[in-house]
Parts: sequence; structure tokens; C-alpha cells
Amino acid sequence: MPQDFFEPRRPALITGKAFAAGAKALIQAVVVIVIAALGIAAASSLLGRLAR
Repeated sequence: MPQDFFEPRRPALITGKAFAAGAKALIQAVVVIVIAALGIAAASSLLGRLAR
């Protein structure tokens, strides 16, 4: 058996962790944008009612 048979595949593990971190950051960014859009829509609606 080769000596590195039981060694974990470190490059693949690092790549997987980097991908997971990138995916998490992307999801967080989408959530922030959605919350901001909802907040802007609510503020706009409120200001529209107050302007009448």
C-alpha cells in the first residue's frame, strides 16, 4: 500500500472549505439585499402615506 493511502486529500478538503465559505458569503449577501429591499419598500410606503 502506498504510504499516503490513509492521508486525507488536503487540497480537496481546502477547496471544499473555500467553496463552502464562498457559498455562505453569497447567501448572506443575498439575504442582506432582500432585507434592505424590504426595508426600503416599507419606508417608501410609509413616506407615501405621510405625504398625503
